[in-house]
Amino acid sequence: MVAAMHATPAQPDYFANHERARKFPWTLYHAPLERDLARFLAQVAAQMEPGDSFLLGTDLVKYNQRIKFIECPFTGQKLAAIPAHRPDVTIIHAQKADRRGNVLMWGVVGVQKEAVLAAERAIVTVEEIVDELSAPPNSLVLPSWVLSAVCEVKGGAFPSYAQGYYQRDNAFYKAWDAIARERDAFRTWIGRHVLGTKDFAEFKRSLEAATSHV
Repeated sequence: MVAAMHATPAQPDYFANHERARKFPWTLYHAPLERDLARFLAQVAAQMEPGDSFLLGTDLVKYNQRIKFIECPFTGQKLAAIPAHRPDVTIIHAQKADRRGNVLMWGVVGVQKEAVLAAERAIVTVEEIVDELSAPPNSLVLPSWVLSAVCEVKGGAFPSYAQGYYQRDNAFYKAWDAIARERDAFRTWIGRHVLGTKDFAEFKRSLEAATSHV
């Protein structure tokens, strides 16, 4: 559930000493919240017109053979189902980590939490490593035991933004549509700026130079 970890985070010391939480990290968060969210989502689905689906009526079904259809046991409605996704590695960027390996992020976090918890391994780059995390309201703390590695990489969200640190590079996003539209242009871009650079600093310099005229 997307909102399951958006409750006020517990303290890292609590995380570190909670044996049940080590085995079942999702139990750290309020079960009633997950239950209520599921019920709200069920009501949203119930209000859809019969036959409505986020996948029905699109070409995704034709190109993705993993999409299957089931019958809702309550309404008899035809529903599209997809298998759970289990990444080998998830890599995300966040604002802060403490020296025990707990990670703090805030702002528009998207599905970063879900991607970390679903993966076999998770690597997090952060803007800074600090002695203590001071979690503001509605922030998100990823405890150290769900992470494989934490690395300090200042500016690591570039060309996107890190709330509270820097804004996104709009010149890059203006140029990206044309780059991503054609496979050959995309491969050329990857070869020059990703595969052709030795580290993040060189990648950032190459991208800034390429978009400086946009």
